[in-house]
Order: sequence, then structure tokens, then C-alpha cells
Amino acid sequence: MEHDLLLHALDLTQPAIESMLSDLQPHFVFFDFMHWLPGLARRLKIKSVYYTPVSPAVAGFFAEGLLVEDLMNGPPGFPTPIRLYKHAALELMWFNAEKGRGA
Repeated sequence: MEHDLLLHALDLTQPAIESMLSDLQPHFVFFDFMHWLPGLARRLKIKSVYYTPVSPAVAGFFAEGLLVEDLMNGPPGFPTPIRLYKHAALELMWFNAEKGRGA
């Protein structure tokens, strides 16, 4: 439930951010969770840059439809010495589970 409230609060910042970007007219803007920011920036002729502090290797584990076995073995071509133990794979499955109504 807190997840939904946070997403709703972020969405409520859209008018204020649009106003600030209109006034400042930056060349680009960085964003992370605000899925609506690229469209807003495009309308204002501002480039948007997606930023995430999570590495691509880690982000690859957060995909829909993964099974515990998928997380334990890794994708094809993934470096062979790197494997997750079952308890770690089960913990990651929690992150992949749908929470709230989604974004």
C-alpha cells in the first residue's frame, strides 16, 4: 500500500516539475522513477536521460516471468562462476512480485 502512495505522490509533482522546467529551460533533465517525465520533457523540447543507480547486471534479475531456477543459473552467456544460491534467488523473487497496482 505504501508503494501506491509513493507513486501517487510522485505523480502529484508533475505540474510543479513542468513549471520549473518551463522556467529554467535546461538542455537536459535526469529522471529515474517518473515514467511521465520523458513525455513532458519532449513537449518542452528538453532531452531526458534515464538514470538508475542499479547496474545493468543487477537490473537483469528484475524481469517478469523469472523462476527461481532462472535466477540460480543466470541467462545464457552470463559468466559461469557467478550463481545465486536458492535462498538469495527466493529473496529476489520478492522484488519481482507485483506490489500494489503497479506503475
